[in-house]
Parts: sequence; C-alpha cells; structure tokens
Amino acid sequence: AQMPFLEKRKKTILYAGEYGNSYEHAFTLFAKASKQLSHYNILVSLHPKVDGGLEKKILEQTGSSKVTIISKSISTMEAAIVSDIVVSQSSTVGVQALFMGKPVLYFDVPGSTHTDVAISMGWAKQVFDVNSFVKSVKSVLSRKHSEPVDIYSKAEIPRHSVRLISDLLRRELSFTLDQ
Repeated sequence: AQMPFLEKRKKTILYAGEYGNSYEHAFTLFAKASKQLSHYNILVSLHPKVDGGLEKKILEQTGSSKVTIISKSISTMEAAIVSDIVVSQSSTVGVQALFMGKPVLYFDVPGSTHTDVAISMGWAKQVFDVNSFVKSVKSVLSRKHSEPVDIYSKAEIPRHSVRLISDLLRRELSFTLDQ
C-alpha cells in the first residue's frame, strides 16, 4: 500500500489503540503528546470497530494537526512496516509489531492495569502520562542503531517454524512409508 503522506526524511510513529472503555481518554493523551512530536510522521491506525469520527474530533479539540489517520484500506501491520516505533494502548498490535522487529511502546491511561507478555517480560515499556511518553518516544527514535528485541530468541520460538514442522513431518512420513 502506498503512503504518499509520509515525509521520507522524518521518522514515523504509528498509534494503534484497543477500542474499549478507556480508549477515548488514551487517545486524547496521545493527541496531546503528538503536539510535542510534530517533527515526526504520526500515523493513527483505526480499530476496526471505529469510523474515525471520535479521533478527528479529539485531534481538532487538542490542536493536533500533524496527525494522519490512515485509510482503513491500509492494515495496521502494513503501516507498521514503514514505522520506526509502534505505540499501542492495550492492543495485540504491540506483540505483533515486536515479531516484525519494531520497537513498541505501550501508552495507557493512568491507573490502567493492562499488561501482556511484552510488558511483563520487559520487551516493551509501558507509560501512563504525556511527559513519559514523549521522552520515551524521543529516546527510542534518537538511537542511531537501536537493536530491536529479538522476540523469537527471547520467547524461545524457532524461526521458520512452518518449514521445520513440515520437514519433520516429511521425514516421519517417509520413515513410516519405508517400513
């Protein structure tokens, strides 16, 4: 999918929230923070259950004019490919992005009890206020050669598992047929 709205010389932040009770509050915090990150491309991937109306209203109310809500024809994972950091608010997108080799930051509302394997294992940081979020994003994006978390080795998941399993099955089947 083409994304002509990206300025190539700017690093890109992708936000993907989990639609639920605290979504509006979380998105408002993100919109406020985005004003301090205007020298980056800032993308929002809408949750399948929303139409973008709420997000547009919040962006207008907070004066966050530099944020682009991407078309639903572009999947969140397609947008993650061109992003330098993926920001998630209690969404499975965070873990998925780690498997793509992307740095992930969870930005949730104060008092949130959300956690997942990425947070509990320390593969992704979780922050709860605008200042911590802005500082964390700038820190990740300012690293010249930041090594992404190798989620496969950390989680002891073999790479190319489909091929490994199919090779094993072929060997076992040929052994059985030879008997």
